[in-house]
Amino acid sequence: MNLAMLAIATLATTSCVKDVETVNPVEDQPPLELPANNFDFKTTQDVAVNVDYSNAGTNGAVFFEIYTENPIIKTEENGIPVVTRNENIKPVYGDYTQSNGRFNKTITLPAYAKHLEVHLPKEAPTSKMDMSLFHTQDDKSDVENGIY
Repeated sequence: MNLAMLAIATLATTSCVKDVETVNPVEDQPPLELPANNFDFKTTQDVAVNVDYSNAGTNGAVFFEIYTENPIIKTEENGIPVVTRNENIKPVYGDYTQSNGRFNKTITLPAYAKHLEVHLPKEAPTSKMDMSLFHTQDDKSDVENGIY
């Protein structure tokens, strides 16, 4: 009995398989060309960073942070401007300058970082800052009120 059931099960499973048809390409049809893939699959990029606070009147090393978006939030309380940092926006890099206020290194950042902002808490930009960049894109700086 068991042998008969095994024979029936074998016939049932093998008799359900179809033959695979071979597809012949049309001879007149050009070969399929796929678009070029320019994605390099890298998740990081090396970026040369030059920060110079030597003319800012600082004594010693200066801490700075690099963000991929503006972390500054400007609000007003009782008519007084208040500046805070959005705690949900984290820096992608932070370091100290040398004691002369300069930083010149190649650092590794996420590949998605296309727009970088260097922030020095509560400090005005140096004379090397291109002031025409204020109020571009999502910049929340307020030069007249000392908010950078």
